[in-house]
Amino acid sequence: MMAAKTTVTIGLATICACAGALHAGRLAPPPGPVTPTMKPLDQIEPRVCINDLPGDPSAVHVISAPGNYYLCADVLGQPGKHGIVIDVAGLPPGEPYYMGIDGGGFSIRGVPGALDGLHKSGGAIGETLTVKMGRVELAAWPGDGIHLDNLSGLQLNEVTTSGNGGGGVVAITPPSAGTYVYQLTGCGSSGNGANGIDLISSVPGSLFELVHCLTMQNSADGVHLIDADCTVIDCTSNDNGGNGFFASNAGECKYWCSRSMAMNNTGDGIQCVDIRAGFETFAAVGNGGDGVKLRNSTPTEAQFSSLIDSYCVGNGGSGVRLTDVAATMVRGTLSGNTGDGVTATASGGGPSKVLSWSWTDCTRNGQKGMRASGMDLTLWRSKCTNNLDGGALVESGVIHSFAWDCTGNTGNGLQAVDCSVRLEGGSFSDNSLVGVLAEDLRDGSLDGVDASRNGGSGVLADSSGGLACGELSLRSCVLNGNTFNGVALFCTTGGVIRRCEAIENGGPGVLVSGTGHVVIENVAYSTMAPGFSVPVPGNTTAVIVDEFGATVNTNPGANYTR
Repeated sequence: MMAAKTTVTIGLATICACAGALHAGRLAPPPGPVTPTMKPLDQIEPRVCINDLPGDPSAVHVISAPGNYYLCADVLGQPGKHGIVIDVAGLPPGEPYYMGIDGGGFSIRGVPGALDGLHKSGGAIGETLTVKMGRVELAAWPGDGIHLDNLSGLQLNEVTTSGNGGGGVVAITPPSAGTYVYQLTGCGSSGNGANGIDLISSVPGSLFELVHCLTMQNSADGVHLIDADCTVIDCTSNDNGGNGFFASNAGECKYWCSRSMAMNNTGDGIQCVDIRAGFETFAAVGNGGDGVKLRNSTPTEAQFSSLIDSYCVGNGGSGVRLTDVAATMVRGTLSGNTGDGVTATASGGGPSKVLSWSWTDCTRNGQKGMRASGMDLTLWRSKCTNNLDGGALVESGVIHSFAWDCTGNTGNGLQAVDCSVRLEGGSFSDNSLVGVLAEDLRDGSLDGVDASRNGGSGVLADSSGGLACGELSLRSCVLNGNTFNGVALFCTTGGVIRRCEAIENGGPGVLVSGTGHVVIENVAYSTMAPGFSVPVPGNTTAVIVDEFGATVNTNPGANYTR
């Protein structure tokens, strides 16, 4: 046994020796002393401690050259001075410059009588200067926490500005043509005397991006963005003295907001002026003004906006207010607002203003669920229910709805004035006044509509000025249990009432006073009033048959009563 073990050991040793002879390199070190093979960090990315930089009459510390800087301690302000000034006036123009500032978690703190925390203003050299700053707090400065003019690029990461007398972050792009990108990520701005974040583009083509930012308790707007394409993602703006978010545009800019919230601001949750806006998963809750306000100050131009999964609840104005803006909303909740769920107006001129609403709830608002003027409306499976001043009021517009629910409102379910109306399906029942009120109707049709148990008539067409109305037709509608009439046409001509049911209304189930109507294949009866009141001649109506005589009736267009 011992001999066998020895033989195996020698074999393995021989194999290892052969492998070493084939693959091993030179084992002896080269002559001379050992030297490093890599450059030190300060040669690759030299950094300068800002606390070691001298100041001047305008600042505690002055940065006058591009490069990488860091704080190695807090910076305390002095009366009459900025905390840190970026002064690059001595650099040759035309070169792209970069300046990085790592705050290291330290603070730049002001004192009474001081100016801005971080300051740069003017200077053409700024048009080619990009500043990146992170991990620092700028607080208690009598001026702005950060004030930067004329930068070609700006990146702020985890920068906090709080309790400053002016704005938290104020940044203004150069006035010359160019594409300037300003990005803020993970920043917070609170308790400042002006806007929390204030970004201004001096020329078209700039881009502002805010991600994971929080602005709160600022005296003016939480976020204020001017004349740039704007992207706001995962941001919150609460308890500000102005608007939560504000964006305005003098050119053809766009605003995109996703997964963000504006809550308890004194002004609007978000206000956009002359800008194409898009919202996805946005919440505006408890603001003193409107939840979302979109306004186009030039009606002759087109401004199209979209709201997807927006939640505008409990605001002091309307949930959504649109002025001369075409908008699409999908899966929205506009409830419990002091004003309307949505207020949309168009002053005329320019392209048609279209309001498209799908799976949107306008419920339990202090005024109307929807108020629209001069708009073309398309509504799909949306609700205007349980509002305190009516479900919907539409003036001087076009309505086309599918399965629209306007029930349980104090007031009318739908009041359409000087409109073309087409309602397909849907319920306009249990309102305290009329289910569907058409005043000065242009033309209209109701197919498969339920307008029952209203405090007035189920459907009423009338004229506010004694003018003749257009044609209104009802097909396969249910008009039962209304306090007044099932359907009453007082001003229309040439309509059709067919295959409708109007049972146990307080007045006639079908009441027609106009001419040229066709009334056939309906069922109407009540213990309190006649089932039908249709003047003949003047209108065409089939024979009215007692329902118990239906088995012997041979008229296919007959109306039935009891």
